[in-house]
Amino acid sequence: MVDTLGLLLHAIVHPADVQDRDGGALLLSTLFGMYPFLLKLFADAGYQGPQFADAVAKRLPQLAVEIVKRSDQAKGFEVLPMRWVVERTPGLFNALVFGGIAMTESGMQQVLTK
Repeated sequence: MVDTLGLLLHAIVHPADVQDRDGGALLLSTLFGMYPFLLKLFADAGYQGPQFADAVAKRLPQLAVEIVKRSDQAKGFEVLPMRWVVERTPGLFNALVFGGIAMTESGMQQVLTK
């Protein structure tokens, strides 16, 4: 889970055979009131449906979920609102860990400005 700047708030590691919506519910169940100020959660289409909605309502009833969907008329690649924030975070970690860039403030600025 990242904030609107793409900064990591919370993460868990689970087996690869766990669906996104189930992993999301698992992640929410491990928050234990750490972020009571959260009001809105942006998620992709993998999180739509009653299972995830019920899990959110049970664990964080104040949290509104907005599913960010790709337009049916879109052809090829399309930047989706708020989705780039989530996609940028793993890219940042990969550049820092595997790109040989020091995990310092200047190293992060170097990656983010590329």
